[in-house]
Amino acid sequence: MKPLFRFFPVCLCLALLCPLFCGCAGEKKEDPTLFPASLTGERVTSPAPPPKSEKKETAETSGPPPAAPRAVYPVGVYVQNGGYSRVSSFTSRWPEGENDPLWRRDTWTYPGKTNLICDVGYFVVLPSNEEHPVLPGAWDAAFLAEWEKAGLAGMKTGFSLEAVKKDGTVLSSTVLSPEDTFSLEEYFELYLYDDVAHAHDAWYSHVTPAEFGEATRLTSIKITLREGCRDLKEIVLTAFYYKDESDFDAEGRYTGSNKASCVVSPS
Repeated sequence: MKPLFRFFPVCLCLALLCPLFCGCAGEKKEDPTLFPASLTGERVTSPAPPPKSEKKETAETSGPPPAAPRAVYPVGVYVQNGGYSRVSSFTSRWPEGENDPLWRRDTWTYPGKTNLICDVGYFVVLPSNEEHPVLPGAWDAAFLAEWEKAGLAGMKTGFSLEAVKKDGTVLSSTVLSPEDTFSLEEYFELYLYDDVAHAHDAWYSHVTPAEFGEATRLTSIKITLREGCRDLKEIVLTAFYYKDESDFDAEGRYTGSNKASCVVSPS
């Protein structure tokens, strides 16, 4: 009989390997989303990974591109006194009472009515920032040369008027054509002139609605006071250059930066 100790090593190996094989056969595959058991013996679920942030299209995140800056053109309000003088304020004596000799009677503007009126100022709008610009030679040619030099091709001239009453009330009007000159007629009348078209005429009148067109250049304006001016503290005249309706807000007020103003008030 062979000694049993010869088989002892073999039996020992089998005894050690048997549980391993049995365990593999019934092993459960671990869920990769689970952490190993916690110290309390409970299984802990790992948090879901945060969703990857998606890049939004540039058009959605950056919004519309910024508007191109508007060009700034030279513009000034001037009075004539042997030459041209730029003005930001202008004072003159306004008529005070009904019998003031400054008044004259207007019988033709409104037929059937006799109105007291008084010319208070005549103002020229030039494409210049100089205090005393010089337009040599023929006026129309000199003006058009300055207009082109300033890059104003395709631009037009307009006006805004503010009637500032003594009680602080402000009434405003935008004037782009002769049709717009009547909104503040209780206080003053407005007359528009095309000095380029009549540069060689000895005398000419204001532009009428029938004469106004695309070729008209509004280069000057006259303010004529009416009896309601007694309630006014001052008139703010602003001349501006514009291209189209994009230069105005929903209420028709000029929103551009190409403008110059003059405060007209009684001395």
